[in-house]
Amino acid sequence: MARTGPGGSGKALYAYVLTCAVVTTAELRDHAAGLLPPCMVPSAVLTVSELPYTVSGKVGAGALPDPLAAPGPTAPTVTALTDPVVETMATVWAGVLGVPADRLDEQADFHQLGGDSLALLSMLAGVGRTLLTEAGERASMSGLHEIIEEPTLGHVAALVRQAMGPGSERGESALSSSGPA
Repeated sequence: MARTGPGGSGKALYAYVLTCAVVTTAELRDHAAGLLPPCMVPSAVLTVSELPYTVSGKVGAGALPDPLAAPGPTAPTVTALTDPVVETMATVWAGVLGVPADRLDEQADFHQLGGDSLALLSMLAGVGRTLLTEAGERASMSGLHEIIEEPTLGHVAALVRQAMGPGSERGESALSSSGPA
């Protein structure tokens, strides 16, 4: 089901699943990821005991649980970020996606967090302004297909680090002066 995504900037896909066997939401997401293109994999999978229906027999979307509600006790743990490039990028991602930066680790997937193609370009522009010189931005954009294929924070950070090159002035100054939030 498409619902307003984090930050209210667009729609994201969410799955509500009725199960007859014990299965984790991670297993359901992995199964969907094996069958669908990355942009069609739901941002969140929620198991429900029953689907609510309206008087006309349609699924009552408004009565379904909020997929953006605070994570419960079974939420996956997020590994703390220690790399300054990744931390800075996580701050940019959080601003673009409207999610808390502390929910992001190197495995965080831009599409799964509700990012679409326009948000991806906005994120890349923010990362470019924060970490890259003009030449570095051009270099990072030449690898756009790699970012689209694997839009995880760790993978994009590795590509940005390559674009920064050794001793990148903007990257070094951005990391030392402003630091990650």
